[in-house]
Amino acid sequence: MARGASWTVACVEAGITASKAAVYRWRKAFERSGIEGLVDRRVLNGRAGVSLEIRTLARAAWRQCPNGKSGSVYAVLKEKCAAAGVVVPSYGWLTDFIRYEIPADEKIVRDDGMVEWRRQAAPRHTVERADVANELWQCDDTPLDIWLRAPNRDGSWEVVQPFATAIIDVHSRACMAVGVWTRTPNAWSVALTLRKAILPKASRFAPFRGVPQRFAMDNGKNYRSEAVSRTLALLNIVAEYCALRSPNQKPEVERLLRTMQENLLPRFPGYKKAHTISREAAAKQVLSLLTIEQLRAEIDRWVEQYNDTHHEGISKSLDFTPRQLWEHTVVPREVEPDLLNRLLLQSDTRVVTSKGVKLTLRGGEPAEFWSPALVEKFGLTVLLLFNPEDLASVLVADAATGLPICEAYRMGIDGARYGQHDIVQAQQGRAAQLAGVADRLHAYHEEAERGDRLSPERTKELRAFLEEEHRLDAEELLTALPPHSPRLALTAGLTTGDTLAHVRSADPSTAPAPNDDEGGDDDVESKPRTAPRPRPAKRSVSAPPAQEVGEEADMLARLIRLQSGR
Repeated sequence: MARGASWTVACVEAGITASKAAVYRWRKAFERSGIEGLVDRRVLNGRAGVSLEIRTLARAAWRQCPNGKSGSVYAVLKEKCAAAGVVVPSYGWLTDFIRYEIPADEKIVRDDGMVEWRRQAAPRHTVERADVANELWQCDDTPLDIWLRAPNRDGSWEVVQPFATAIIDVHSRACMAVGVWTRTPNAWSVALTLRKAILPKASRFAPFRGVPQRFAMDNGKNYRSEAVSRTLALLNIVAEYCALRSPNQKPEVERLLRTMQENLLPRFPGYKKAHTISREAAAKQVLSLLTIEQLRAEIDRWVEQYNDTHHEGISKSLDFTPRQLWEHTVVPREVEPDLLNRLLLQSDTRVVTSKGVKLTLRGGEPAEFWSPALVEKFGLTVLLLFNPEDLASVLVADAATGLPICEAYRMGIDGARYGQHDIVQAQQGRAAQLAGVADRLHAYHEEAERGDRLSPERTKELRAFLEEEHRLDAEELLTALPPHSPRLALTAGLTTGDTLAHVRSADPSTAPAPNDDEGGDDDVESKPRTAPRPRPAKRSVSAPPAQEVGEEADMLARLIRLQSGR
């Protein structure tokens, strides 16, 4: 052993497993007697050492007893030695054999299985899974080894268990965001942490932002939720789920959480591993514990220090920090904050009733939300987008198209925007509007039904009769004139003949062109003279009875007004 080297380094270099006392005993024997001092004393005294056959039987007995103690292993070893006809070694030798000669990875496989061996002892290969920043993010959550205090409704304090959700950029090892909660992580905590990582940070020393290309996470139900999957799909982020019980597939974020647990949390009161503090012990000193807001502020400060510290995962030779590498290699892909806020809201479908939409709160309490715009959406299936932490209002969108309809406000709470009288007024106004439409449709249908008695031939005869007798009023004549005819020329005081003459004189298409000798402007070009429109020849029709003709004429006039929209 080289002078100055520790006993642990010497054992690693020699490839042996031994205690500190054994190493120094061997060193002393070597200094006193040389290489002969390291020989087994039993061999020097004429006694043979433990043979390879006994060692093989001891290893087989240990493997045969999963999670077994040394006593059960020794009982199996005695049976194997008796069957093989060899001397049974001492119990002390067996305990030393299990302790020093069986590798740690074999102990993990026997006691915890292959899954735990892959998690702790499987060989790890450094693979660069991302070439630039914001190409691959990893997300994970874990319970924190610290107790916090939370207020109760009566003003007292209770001890709570916090949880953390962290997101890290794999290429630069930059911590994008850490969310701290006093409840079990769910889809909402994942969504809020993702929002915090994507949006620009408040501190000017934290430039981290943007949308990643890929997002690696566990296979838990909070990551497989519809809200998280829909958000990732709409943001064009590829979701990568790790295999079950395989945290080594995202080692970067696992290492980040472990570093935070070991470097930050021991500084504060309530740390669980300080003398194995329990919930009962923390409750006795509850006033000295941190609150959730204080812990969040401390973690945010630690994240800034972490991103500005040299990271060996990036380079062991170059003094690079995660922030420097992120700034040099990132190509940020931005997103509108309003769109992101709308995507990260929780959603649920409901049917609009006469009182709006109903939603059950987290504690099982029903709540009603209403807006005047929902009066016209009665019976429609809508999509509710809401923040479970703030249910004063919800965003209502069309379930088929996803287009927003309105913002509905909660009813029956202090300071509610709408009350029951608003619902009644809106419903009455809607009913009156629908009643007006129904009355107009009813009148139109009655006129149409009465007009069915007039055949097309009879209608033509009535039109010719009215024109011959000059009884077509001014409004009916307007429908017969071209659209550009001057309608203001028709007045009630003019007779039909005077009206026709006046309209023809006022119509530019039939008016005579101005004469050059009548003082016209020389600079204005004269329009070509238009030939007068020939009047239709009178046709002789059989005159119907006066009463029947008057009734049918009035009916025809009403039909003309209905068809022209008047």
